Amino acid sequence: MYNFFKWFGFGPRSDEKPYDYKHKNYTQSEKSGRLDTHLTFLKSIEVEETSRLTIIETKTSQIVSQTGIIFSLLSLFIPVFITKMSDQALWLKILFLILLFLAFTAYFLTIHHAIANYNVKNFIYSKSSPNNVLKYQKESTNEFKKIEIQDLLYSINQNEFTNNRKADNLIYSYRAFKVGNLLTAILVLILCSSLLFVKNEVESIRIANPIKIENLHQSKQLDSLARELIENLKLKQQLRGSDSSAQIVD
Repeated sequence: MYNFFKWFGFGPRSDEKPYDYKHKNYTQSEKSGRLDTHLTFLKSIEVEETSRLTIIETKTSQIVSQTGIIFSLLSLFIPVFITKMSDQALWLKILFLILLFLAFTAYFLTIHHAIANYNVKNFIYSKSSPNNVLKYQKESTNEFKKIEIQDLLYSINQNEFTNNRKADNLIYSYRAFKVGNLLTAILVLILCSSLLFVKNEVESIRIANPIKIENLHQSKQLDSLARELIENLKLKQQLRGSDSSAQIVD
């Protein structure tokens, strides 16, 4: 269970830096020709880390915008889903609601982890200070290069640690986004299947005190007799009408 929650980004995170060196331990001699090589190498690492930060921030913006669109569409179609599911079986309604709740939770976690990367107060970056030029202006060129190398060693370690934190947030956001899309697909599949294959429950009407009709054949005979009487009455009325008209003529 702990690994499950950790997979979604819950739980403590390690505060260990990527490298365990101490930047002050760099004591290369001023006369050594390796200063330029070390300086070039460290600057290339710094550039790569800056490019990595740009990629992380771009992907974070993309996943936030995509999740917002899907979240809005899902919220828009909720009344339609509920209307279509209102006539289904109870167990199907419960399953639908559970999956809908889990899908919304997954998308909420997606936005939660992604937006965490925008909280700049929680992410500390390091770089060389311009004051070093004034502070060490009387030092030799090689000595200044050595100081710059020490600053780069510290900055790279700190910046990579900060970028790793942002990358972790992006990974957790992507995992939740993937789960949310999967749950949404299952919801749509269940909805389509229920409309096509699951029969709606027909509510039966039960009469509390039913009336039992007996001797139905006798009632039919009574109906036939009543019809004959009615026809005879109509015939007598017609005969009386014809007699009265004949008297008037005479």
